[in-house]
Amino acid sequence: MSRTSRWGRMSRKLLATVALAGLVVGGLAPATRAAVITFSPNGTGNTGAVSGETGFTYNTGDVLITNAITPGTPPVNNPTGLTAFYQSVLTTVNGNNTLNAGANFGFGGSNNYQYTVVAGFSEQFASAPVLGPAPSGSGFPSQVTTTLQLGGGSTNFFEIFANSTNANPPSTFANFAAGTGFGAQAGSVLVLAGTIQSNNFVSQFNELGNVVGGNFVPGTATFDPNAPGNGDTKYQNMSSVIGNGSTNLSVAANVAISFASPAFFPNPTALPLFLNFQTTSSLPFGVQVPSALFYSATTPTTGVTFGANIGPGGASQTGTNGVTGPDFMFQANSSNSFAVPEPGSITMALTAMGLVSLAGGLQAARRRRNKTSAV
Repeated sequence: MSRTSRWGRMSRKLLATVALAGLVVGGLAPATRAAVITFSPNGTGNTGAVSGETGFTYNTGDVLITNAITPGTPPVNNPTGLTAFYQSVLTTVNGNNTLNAGANFGFGGSNNYQYTVVAGFSEQFASAPVLGPAPSGSGFPSQVTTTLQLGGGSTNFFEIFANSTNANPPSTFANFAAGTGFGAQAGSVLVLAGTIQSNNFVSQFNELGNVVGGNFVPGTATFDPNAPGNGDTKYQNMSSVIGNGSTNLSVAANVAISFASPAFFPNPTALPLFLNFQTTSSLPFGVQVPSALFYSATTPTTGVTFGANIGPGGASQTGTNGVTGPDFMFQANSSNSFAVPEPGSITMALTAMGLVSLAGGLQAARRRRNKTSAV
């Protein structure tokens, strides 16, 4: 391969990366198409890697929206200042070579690895809550639908970490009831990191209930019907509103702006990479255990957690989740597919950033070098 042909490819790749980085940083993620990736479940690069993978499916996880409720006045009613936190573990790698996690949500015969996913992002009202009829068969005549959009707060992260009992020191596996073992900790390894983009972000939650005297009264049920046998002692005395919802968002994981470990994603042609992330949420709990702590940030060596407050009482809270406040918690089923930018998006990015002329200059310089080499 000639040096000039290598330079041509490198210059085009560099410009594409710079352009995509600029768009993503500016909140304008390019159009994408479905992609397949190579994934190494044990973090050993190409050794033991599986190809043709299309996405991840996560265990039913926990979501907390902080400062969502003005106490005593449901539904979610704080138009600004909302921050959502999500935590779960990876259960399935989907694609040509489907990988299912073992009993400890680990991959491989020894179950030494566990992958946790954590996310945090600010939200705000896209519109005022809307009262309407509930779906047939829901058991309630009415529902209130709250629609949120990505907010302008500083919290914005999406991260996947690998826990390993082989690490020195060994990392702790996730515990949903305690809310520990998620995200960065001693012995964990960062697998992927990105930021959540405002385009394609739609989040809704429907609370079911009745209209009494012109006011919406949410239906309620036991918040965690499996407590305390499932390890939940913090919320065992609480009730909860009843409802369901969904969130669709795009998570940019372009290596130019964030990180995708080559030990776990060894195929460089899969970058720049995007995740299309979807969740479906529900209340009350019943599948997962509500977490006492939530992961909120990463320091250079470990993570930061905080206690959820969906009611008063500290370690033994009371009241109604979604009414008492200030925080609001629900369980969520989540998955993501992989995507790469459409080829046309790169050209658009170059044009938008004024880099087309730079690209032409680089091509002209390459032609001049070719002529000089030919003399």
